[in-house]
Order: sequence, then structure tokens, then C-alpha cells
Amino acid sequence: MRWFLLLVPAAIGVTLFASDHPLLVFIMCVLALIPLAATLGEATEHVAAHVGSSIGGLLNATFGNLAELIILTAMLARGLHEIVLAGILGGILVNALFASGLSMMVGGLRRHVQEYNRGSARDMATLLSIAAFGLAVISVIEIRQADSATPNAHFTHGTPTIAALLFGGYLLFLFYSMYTHKDLFESRREESEPDTWSLKRGLLVLVAVTVFVVYISEALSGAIESVVSTAGLNESFIGAVVIAIIGGAAEMASAVRAAMKDRLDLALSISMGGSVQIALFVAPVLVFISYFVGTTPLDLVFRPGAVVLMFFSVVIMAQLASDGRSTWFKGALLLVIYTILAAAIYLATQ
Repeated sequence: MRWFLLLVPAAIGVTLFASDHPLLVFIMCVLALIPLAATLGEATEHVAAHVGSSIGGLLNATFGNLAELIILTAMLARGLHEIVLAGILGGILVNALFASGLSMMVGGLRRHVQEYNRGSARDMATLLSIAAFGLAVISVIEIRQADSATPNAHFTHGTPTIAALLFGGYLLFLFYSMYTHKDLFESRREESEPDTWSLKRGLLVLVAVTVFVVYISEALSGAIESVVSTAGLNESFIGAVVIAIIGGAAEMASAVRAAMKDRLDLALSISMGGSVQIALFVAPVLVFISYFVGTTPLDLVFRPGAVVLMFFSVVIMAQLASDGRSTWFKGALLLVIYTILAAAIYLATQ
């Protein structure tokens, strides 16, 4: 992945000297953000090894989704709310299905059968179900309002309240997972990491990568509008698939590394936890930020099809959590399911 960091200066060069070619800017920025997101996740892991589990968990939660948060904030500033909502949905799908499936398949190719902590996975699946319900509740009300003879045009003003409650749930999740029941989220196969970076190096990498992510995300958001109009790509597809995969690169890299070390319970905790963080942390923060950037606040009103996709992804993960055993075939099936959903999003927006 470090060799792919050479794409970063190439992308910066394109943004500076070929800004009149938005499709080229878009492609180079997308390619550059993937290794940046993975490096961000790696640096966070090394810093977490020095500052302890509590602060380290908070750092993983924050910086693990930083790339996606920055990208979607840039979209908010340009008023691209459709992409932002699609990015939130896509982040949940990517972590729950794609990252989990990739981890299972990679780990399963090395070992005949892998086992994971079924109780912890079930708790995460339950929390993901509640988080998805809270995220979709305004959309469900909107569907009911659309069928009502006297719809209330101001019901979406409840978004800040829902966002605050979701963020409160996130704080409870941190307290639960890092303090009162942190033993439930520990990997059964703890291994020492002799090549851990120094704290100073880890912090410097975090700061440097964050600066690059901010710059390239801003350039990407500036090119998206032109790409949507000229390349025939829909905003929903870009947000739900392209941006979601870029933003989830950090979690995917961490989860796959854990699965390769036969620590599948840790890998699933990262991937499923990523979905929970999108619903309870990223989405509320974006709602709060929208009151300071852009022209109109963000309302958490998803299309009916998006609510259905969110529901099915949660059901699939809940079914997965009830097993406790995994093979490469189960991972491949999850990847097939995600590919079907991505293809459905693409075809539905054409």
C-alpha cells in the first residue's frame, strides 16, 4: 500500500495543472485517497498502542472514519446533500458486507475454518440494528407523511433531535465497549507487534495524512459535479459506492490485517463497528456541521429503497453473527451480496 502513496503527489499535480479536466481530477483523487485512508488507519493503530485502550479506541473511532467525514463535509459545503445521504448509506453497507466479506475470504484462504467471538458479534449486530433504526426513523415518518391527507411540512425539523440522540447512543457505546464491558470486545488471539511505531512518528503521520486528505477531498468534491453531468454517473452511485469504499479503506485494511493473523473476531469488530460508527457518529456530526457550512441544513431523509437496503444489510449481518464460524465461502457470499446491491444502486440511478 505504501507504494500507492506515490499517487498522492500525482493527484496533487493533476489538481494544480490539469484542473480543467474534472474526470481526470476525479479519478486521480479517488485513487490517492485509498492509500491515504489505509495509512490513516495504520497510524491510528500504532498511536493507540501507546496511549491505552480507552483513548486508543476513541482515536480508532474518530480517525477510522475521518476520510469519509472530510469528504462528505466537503460535499455538504457544496450543497450536495444527495451524495452525503448516499455516502452514509454506502458506509454502512461497505463496512457490514464488503469489509466483513473481504476479511472472511482472505482469512479463510489461509485457514480451513476460522472462529470468532459469537457473543461479541451478536452484540454488535444488535447495536447495528438499533443504530440503523434510529438513522432511518425520519425516512419512515416521511413515507407515512407522503400518504397522509394532511402532511406536516415541518416534521424533518426533528433531524437535530434524532442526531443528538444518535450521538448520545454513540457515547454510550464508547462507555460500554471501552469501560464497563471492554472484555467482550477483546480479541481471543492477542499478538505482540514488535514493529510498532513510536508515538511521535504515529502522531506526525496522522497530522500529515489528515492534511493531504483534506486537500484531496476538497479537490474531489469540486470535480464531482462536472463528472456527474459529463460521465453519466449518478450522485447516489458516487456517494453510496465510490465515496463509501474510499472512506472505508482504513477499516478494510485493519480488518483484513486482523483476519490474516487469524483474529477474525477482531476483524468483525472493526468492520461491524465501522457500520455502527457511521450511523451513530458520522451521520449526527454531519447534521451538526451542516448548520455551519452550506446553505441548508442536512435532513436525514433517505429514499424508501435506501431504507430497504439498510434493513437487509442489518438482517444479513445478524444472521452472520449467530454462527461463530467462518470459511472463505461465507466471505465470498458476502462480497457477492454487496456486488448485487452496488449493481442495483447503479442500475436504479440510470
